[in-house]
Amino acid sequence: MRRFLVTGLLALPFALHAQDAVQTRSLTLSDAVKIALEQDPEIGGLRAALRSARETEAQGSKYTFLSKNPDLRLGASREGEDAKGRKGQEEYTVGLRLFPTNPWELKARRSLLSAKTTTARDTSSASAFTLELEVRQLFLDALLEQDLAALEKGSVTQHIELRDTLERLLAEGQALLPAVVKSRANVIRAVADANVANIRALSTRQNLLNRMGGLTVPASQVSLEGGWPGTISQLQQLEIGPLLDRAIARRADLTALYSRATEARATARAASTNDQAWLTYVEPFYSLRSGTDADQAGLRFGINIPFGGPKNLVRLEALGEARTFEEQHSLLRRSIASQVRDAHDTLKATGKTWQELESQLVALRKEVGDLLAKPDSRQLYRPEDLASLQTALREAEESAVKARHAAHLAALKLDAAVGETCVPVLP
Repeated sequence: MRRFLVTGLLALPFALHAQDAVQTRSLTLSDAVKIALEQDPEIGGLRAALRSARETEAQGSKYTFLSKNPDLRLGASREGEDAKGRKGQEEYTVGLRLFPTNPWELKARRSLLSAKTTTARDTSSASAFTLELEVRQLFLDALLEQDLAALEKGSVTQHIELRDTLERLLAEGQALLPAVVKSRANVIRAVADANVANIRALSTRQNLLNRMGGLTVPASQVSLEGGWPGTISQLQQLEIGPLLDRAIARRADLTALYSRATEARATARAASTNDQAWLTYVEPFYSLRSGTDADQAGLRFGINIPFGGPKNLVRLEALGEARTFEEQHSLLRRSIASQVRDAHDTLKATGKTWQELESQLVALRKEVGDLLAKPDSRQLYRPEDLASLQTALREAEESAVKARHAAHLAALKLDAAVGETCVPVLP
């Protein structure tokens, strides 16, 4: 009955792992980020907005002699009868009003369209980088749970081997029943822990797949590979100065604020072109009086005179927005230094802990392996003692996995502070 219970508990995790072995799809961190950037609807909309801004800039920046289509103007008038009852004359007029392009307006429009394109690009990059950081966090969390689940699975195997060994020794009269019962209980506990760890691993992996979008593969058929795409020791050796310079140059959110401030000032300049004197229209015309041979041809002009009109509210509003974005840009730039220093200090501490654990773990693996490989180890030591060595080694490996995860998160924090991406964000 006990053997049936244990077999039933083992069925779930090992069935899942058997399915992984048949249909597993490997997924790296950079692949996860690329898929998320391709499938995210918000990023897709920002890409479309960027393409539209580029097309608008290309069309709107072209020079044309006329700012808009000409107006054909037709007129007719008739004079009333005079005091002597004579019929008044009729006059017919035709004119073509042309609207010449204002060079200052064209220059301001080109500057504004260029600023809008830059803002669309930088806003897209900032949003894409935010998504990348979110996906990388989910990937690292899922990778941690996957590795912990693998360790728990190995623990189940060790406990089963110990139980089988003790049961064989019990049948031979070389083991005590309490030790066998304890080993059976340990198998049940290990299987339960493995089930819980496997469920956590599947859940975190599914969270990653849900955020990525575009993948219809079940979480149980996805295997995560790799981790943070870099070398922790190299990052630890970087000085704060170069990191700050890179952050100022690379931070997408900082660049986006600067671009929005530039666009707002370009909007203000475009609005102020109406406050400059300029020839608004030129109209050649021809008129003819009925009953006479008198006709008249000439030109009419319209000139915008910026005098005594209302305040340009569009310009004032745009300048206010520009000052707001510039203040936000200044505050963010000042805060970057503390963000980079804090992330760098965290990375140095966690990276050192991880590297020390890894070096100690290498020595421990060799020591345990050499001990278990001795031909007489099973005669010299009890099976429980040998199993406890394997358990201690597994616990040390679990600590190393968690330390690696902490170092990877610290590296991600530094990447976020510096603005470093693992894949090109946008073209």
